[in-house]
Amino acid sequence: MDQLINLPTILYSVPQIISNLVAALIFGVIIALVYKKTHRGITYSQSFMTSLVLIVLITTTVIMVIGNSLPRAFGLIGAFSVIRFRTPVKDVWDMTFLFLALTLGLASGSGIYPVAIMGLTIISATIFILQRLGFGVISINDLVLTFQIKNSGEDQQYQNTFKEFLKENILLNARTISEKEMELSFKVHLKNNRQLQEFIKQLGKVKGISKIEALNTNQDVEY
Repeated sequence: MDQLINLPTILYSVPQIISNLVAALIFGVIIALVYKKTHRGITYSQSFMTSLVLIVLITTTVIMVIGNSLPRAFGLIGAFSVIRFRTPVKDVWDMTFLFLALTLGLASGSGIYPVAIMGLTIISATIFILQRLGFGVISINDLVLTFQIKNSGEDQQYQNTFKEFLKENILLNARTISEKEMELSFKVHLKNNRQLQEFIKQLGKVKGISKIEALNTNQDVEY
């Protein structure tokens, strides 16, 4: 046990630190893009997608900080125990920054300043660049459409309007309001975002449809 604890500390050169973090950045972006491309659920969060990239970067930094040191590994476990059981965290974005703060604290406390400096620089630059580029934002043409419709044999007439204005539509929810009325929610993609008002106008002319609402999903959304 003493031999494991007293193992020589692994020191990373600046080129090694940069190459490891750049590789982590590439992997993180690929994972995030795959997540966005394959997402088919009824919830979407831009913060979660961005956090996927940051978590890979931060984890890489943590591994370089720990190296082959058991005391540092145990210190990390103890720090996570504090977060898990004593600190209420409701947003994944907050958890990401807590993780980053822990990593930088471990690096600074261990005297591994090159890892802390390079990690903080690249991670911070990534945050600002991703925010600036709107990374993970769903297309402006994507909307969540909700309306009420009376139960009748003609309740599929709105499909003609959908075909005229929409490139894609996915039924998210169907809720019974009364014996004669239902509320439908769709995820829709407009052919042209400039036609939104005309689309809503034409949809409103369909017999039996009322209370039409269209929510833009280009920011964090849960529906």
